[in-house]
Amino acid sequence: MKRIKKSYLLLAGLMISSLLAGCSGGSVKEPTFDKSEKGIVFAAYAAPTANGRVNDVEILDDAYKKLSEAGFTKAIALYEGNSTAQGADVFETIRLRSEEAEKTAMMVLDIAEKYGIKYWVRDWSFYGLGRNFAEDLTTKEDYEKVIAEMFSEENPYIDHPAYGGNFGFDEPENEMEMRGMAWQAELYNKYIKENSDTGGEIFFNLLPAYGSPTYSEDVDYYFEHVAPHLGYVSYDFYPYKNNGTENYIRETYYYNYELMAKKCKENNCELRAFVQAKGDFTGMRNMDSIADLRFQIYSGLAFGVREFTYYTYSSSVNETNYTAEDGYSLYDYKTNTYPWVYDAAKQVHSEVKAMEDAYDAYEWEGIMYKNASEMIDNQVFANLSSPMESHDRMDILSCTQDVAAGVLKAKDADRKEQDAFMFVNVTEPSLGLESEVTVKFEKAKALLMYRLGEKEIVQLDGSGEYTFLLQPGEGRFVIPLN
Repeated sequence: MKRIKKSYLLLAGLMISSLLAGCSGGSVKEPTFDKSEKGIVFAAYAAPTANGRVNDVEILDDAYKKLSEAGFTKAIALYEGNSTAQGADVFETIRLRSEEAEKTAMMVLDIAEKYGIKYWVRDWSFYGLGRNFAEDLTTKEDYEKVIAEMFSEENPYIDHPAYGGNFGFDEPENEMEMRGMAWQAELYNKYIKENSDTGGEIFFNLLPAYGSPTYSEDVDYYFEHVAPHLGYVSYDFYPYKNNGTENYIRETYYYNYELMAKKCKENNCELRAFVQAKGDFTGMRNMDSIADLRFQIYSGLAFGVREFTYYTYSSSVNETNYTAEDGYSLYDYKTNTYPWVYDAAKQVHSEVKAMEDAYDAYEWEGIMYKNASEMIDNQVFANLSSPMESHDRMDILSCTQDVAAGVLKAKDADRKEQDAFMFVNVTEPSLGLESEVTVKFEKAKALLMYRLGEKEIVQLDGSGEYTFLLQPGEGRFVIPLN
């Protein structure tokens, strides 16, 4: 079974050599794009740790080297920074635990710096501050007393060149917790600005739509009270499930993307999302092929995502000891080995990196879709609240499997190429279904396309129609050229 998966990965990588229909070059000049300052970021959660410890420098050094080679530039700690120290009161307890987290962070930061990776510290006394100490920290003044000391000039890691920030809170469950998050973010920013030479970012992550009965209200509160201190939203939606007999995609996957994308557009925020890289006891299925990663990442790009966080990058589970209760990740820190999913992620990241300068020239406008059959609705599409029904430059005429098109607009109003589209095959990737898609482009002489890491210009005939194949999970970034 695993050999089939690895073989499929190699074949998928070779798809790059499959030429697009039509002829390249011609009279249309290829547009140029400025180098993206940030690019599309891939973050590893959880960050590598060495055999469950952080004192094996040689193993940890190699793990961060491999992390960088796979295109990750951000590592978010999970297995470090924990302490059970107890003080006379809550403030002394937090101080003692933070001191232990500082020692670990300093050692890991030196290794992260070596490979150009930013490291988000996990101080378990700071992470979930308003939940873990809810009875003791009830006012903003209580929060400030803790955070002023924690991020004072005496903190050794906040000036480190590889310091990216701290993990602050994950999946708040109510308004009270988010109120504390707002205080936590505001005060973190205040003391980092005062005391850090390099700066830092607090990392918060929200529940998915299926994780809260009051989701819409929670998201509204977040964007009104928390997002202004951050400039982004991150949430973890894991789309792949198995009901015991078949694999399927959660029906609210695109609904959640659309909701967050619209909120980000309204509030000038960056959209960040998680990538499911494993299965677990809740019914989340394990990855089947590279198509599973492609579908998630290209779907995210169709909604304007700028940063993807893997859940999980590292764990103590691999292909040999995998059970349905806990799927394996990209890196097994117990055996220092890398399942095939690592190579799959590395391949997809290289594909995305090849188009990130062009992608960064555009921002999200909306989402369109086409069902292969007019008689059968794809529920992933049906749950969208306000998809675009038409576009003056593009119309999806037909498809043999359901397809979505993210609609993007140039950030620069003077750019000649104003429109761009991210087409995605929206079928369960494990079914292995390709879609033949025919699209009509108005007022376009040619198309600049990015597919599986390759760039090509294809001339259009007078009809403006173009037919292409989308492999399982595939996304294709297309820019019409006038």
